[in-house]
Amino acid sequence: MSLLEIKDLQIAFFQGEVTKHVVKELSFSISEGEIVGIVGESGSGKTQTALSILQLLRENAKIVGGSIFFCGNEISKYTEKEM
Repeated sequence: MSLLEIKDLQIAFFQGEVTKHVVKELSFSISEGEIVGIVGESGSGKTQTALSILQLLRENAKIVGGSIFFCGNEISKYTEKEM
């Protein structure tokens, strides 16, 4: 089992009537003891991916698709208290 698993993650920013998708169908997994680096161009979604795992996205950002699992539990649906 993976320690952290991201499946088809999609993140969008909302401002008025405008929606901007910043992460589109991202998937990866990290096993216990594995060291992983996320690299990419500026604006490619690295920070938003990390913030979404911790549920620290800004108020105008939202996970609009996919799932985040930690130790087999889907944490993308957790409340702030459950986190």
